Amino acid sequence: MIVVFGPPGSGKTTQLKKLESALSHMQIKYQLEPTDGVSDLVRAVYAHEPGSVFRLQTHILQQRCAGYEAASGSPLIADGHIVTDYLMFVEPHVLSGALAGDELARYNLHYRQVRAAYGATYNNIDLLVFLKISGAVAAKRIAERTSSGEAGVDPLVFEAMAERAIKVAQMAPARKIVEIDGDRSVDEIHTDILKAVQCELKRE
Repeated sequence: MIVVFGPPGSGKTTQLKKLESALSHMQIKYQLEPTDGVSDLVRAVYAHEPGSVFRLQTHILQQRCAGYEAASGSPLIADGHIVTDYLMFVEPHVLSGALAGDELARYNLHYRQVRAAYGATYNNIDLLVFLKISGAVAAKRIAERTSSGEAGVDPLVFEAMAERAIKVAQMAPARKIVEIDGDRSVDEIHTDILKAVQCELKRE
């Protein structure tokens, strides 16, 4: 499993689509960030609306699991991962009290069930490609997006998430972590990611 990880605005989905094109000749499964019907929930999460974190994260958890199951037995390159999502988004809301009580209990139960179902392979990320971007760049890219879920969110939120992403990358259960400067152009970033992914695929 190869995971492309970074904060909002780092270009994960853009880079995964470019990877899919560059590696179209190989039998590789790709999993994009599940976003269908979640824009209102995303906006609510940034506003710390009680209950929204639980609904959004359980949706993403279910979608990721479906992707893992579909890719069983073949290489998988994923836009984010259940573990990094938990550390990046769920844990801060737990600490702030936005996700608590019965909702937190149900989410954690679901989370543990998924881990049990996947067994020892669940945490086995072979390569984590971390797109490290500055808070200012993250806020600027988010502001340029047309996504309604992120429109109007205080830029300081994305700056804080960019900083948190660094800590999450360090905690991620990956065999190998490659840090890439995400403040550069899309093509420059793509070149470095493609090189890292190809090296990992050759190793396998």
